[in-house]
Amino acid sequence: MKKESIIPRIITVVLTVLLCAYIGYQAYRALYNPVRTVSAVYTEVDDAVQMDGIVVRDERVMVKNYGSGVLEMNMYEGERVANGSAVAVVYANEDAARKSHEAAEIDEQIKRMTALYSQSGESYDINAANDRISEYAIALVGMQQEPVSENTDTAVEELKLSTLMREYIYRDKAELLDVIEQLRAEKAKLGSAATVKSRIYASAAGYFSQHADGYESVMTPSLVLTSPVSDFLSTGEKYATPDKNAVGKLVSSNIWYFAATIDEKSAARFSVGAEMTLKFNDKTLPQVTGEIVRLTEPEGGRVLVVFECNTHIGNFTKVRKTSARAVVKTYSGLKVPREALRVSDEGVNGVYCLIDSQVKFKPVDIIFEKDSYYVSAYDTADTKSLLLYDEIVVSAKNLENKKIVK
Repeated sequence: MKKESIIPRIITVVLTVLLCAYIGYQAYRALYNPVRTVSAVYTEVDDAVQMDGIVVRDERVMVKNYGSGVLEMNMYEGERVANGSAVAVVYANEDAARKSHEAAEIDEQIKRMTALYSQSGESYDINAANDRISEYAIALVGMQQEPVSENTDTAVEELKLSTLMREYIYRDKAELLDVIEQLRAEKAKLGSAATVKSRIYASAAGYFSQHADGYESVMTPSLVLTSPVSDFLSTGEKYATPDKNAVGKLVSSNIWYFAATIDEKSAARFSVGAEMTLKFNDKTLPQVTGEIVRLTEPEGGRVLVVFECNTHIGNFTKVRKTSARAVVKTYSGLKVPREALRVSDEGVNGVYCLIDSQVKFKPVDIIFEKDSYYVSAYDTADTKSLLLYDEIVVSAKNLENKKIVK
């Protein structure tokens, strides 16, 4: 009898515990209202059209059958060259190239020592020497962020000469003459092996590139400016075989074209004569301004768009196929998460902001939208609208204007 009486009591306790847990959970849901917010931040967003295109230039391949030997370029990628200037040299073999470099370095040392000899005996301040060395060293560090130019070579030579002058500042002039004679003797030992077999000269003025990919004669400005979409696509898809005797190419001017095919809907946003910013997917390349000089009739749902650009980029001469975004317009304003946007009873778009434990509705003017957020116009004079760093309510329950939350 006693065992049977215990069972109802156990059931009663269990049901009581479950009932209390349920009531507690419902009370928690009713009383606890978590509010999640994000700060309103300023943002700039491009409304752009993504394109995969081809860079087209007026190019001339430099072909020279120099036979056997070691070819060495004298010019940097994208460097401006004059008609008739030497762009490359040919050595008989690796040993001749090495000895020629040694001879050239000795010549530079003799040049620096001779300049130092002509200045020795003059008043020379060791502190001024240190300052000059620091000046050229800092300048060289700064030049590392820029395309290679003749200024770099000049700065290097000045730094070497200044360092040498500090080293020999207190030495006798006779000692300098001994060093010069030793250098001349060292060069004489290299003999005729340290000579250049032949030189290759530019046949015209332009920007030099050692990257000749075979498209120079087929993907031309004339093609992209006059031919239909089909001809452009078929030419771009062909495998271009570079001439094995090509030592580089010359780009005639700083004017170049970026040509790409886009869908008809995107093409409707473009117009001939419009200037647009091109932002390349390769972040090492700067953005440039291009003018739309051609929009073809649709063919197979595709339109050929051609941008003309005149910004010279040093190492851009080796780029052929690349991707870029053509910026139609840039929008700036406050970033609003999509889930935070609300519509008031009056049909006004806005967001709830948490201000001193109170929820307040603020109107927003949506000017652009992305997948996960909107861009709202930002007016610093309108204090009733959304302001920078306002705490936007992203999630909460039972929101209403001027409601107090904890």
